[in-house]
Amino acid sequence: MPGSVRRRDVVAVPGVDKDLLTWAASGDSTVRLSDQVQLASGDVLMIDALNPDLVEYLTIATITGASSADQPASITLTYPLAYEHKPNVVVRKVTLQVAGADNAFARDAISGDSCVFLASMSNLSTMSATNTQNVVEIIGGSPAEYHSLSLFSLQSDALGYFQLPPLSRVAQVDIQADRGGGMPSRVTSSITLDYSGDENQVDILFP
Repeated sequence: MPGSVRRRDVVAVPGVDKDLLTWAASGDSTVRLSDQVQLASGDVLMIDALNPDLVEYLTIATITGASSADQPASITLTYPLAYEHKPNVVVRKVTLQVAGADNAFARDAISGDSCVFLASMSNLSTMSATNTQNVVEIIGGSPAEYHSLSLFSLQSDALGYFQLPPLSRVAQVDIQADRGGGMPSRVTSSITLDYSGDENQVDILFP
């Protein structure tokens, strides 16, 4: 079936946080958790929940543990980890919220992409309340995938430097600059990205 992306925010289940007991490498599909209380196949885990740069949302395939649920357990995931995770990071069980409208892919995605190309942006351009994690559901494969959704909002330093999150296969970016007052307060500039170096220079002039 054709792939699509839709809003599918998640809410953490209170009181059932787990600890990651051992180092988990990128590509691992099994993690060792401090317990399996209130966990079951099909549940979604928020791995490295306190680190927004490394957080991942993965579904439980199977659980192997002791006879008591409060003992350590091995959790097999439906997809391998994208990042490395240190021991003792927080792993949270989350519940999926109501799905938003489907947004079809305008271009095939490649494994490892940090950006996707969509035919529409329905329900993807705003952020939810602070107690809700902004997540998208990618459907078209089996099972679905879940990834963080964020808007790029940055503030330059005194010398005008700023850093965007990782981008991939993006040819052009529209940057809206805000000087915090005056008229006009915002200017939009379009730039073509040069991936051959570490920096791209953008000159923005406020009239």
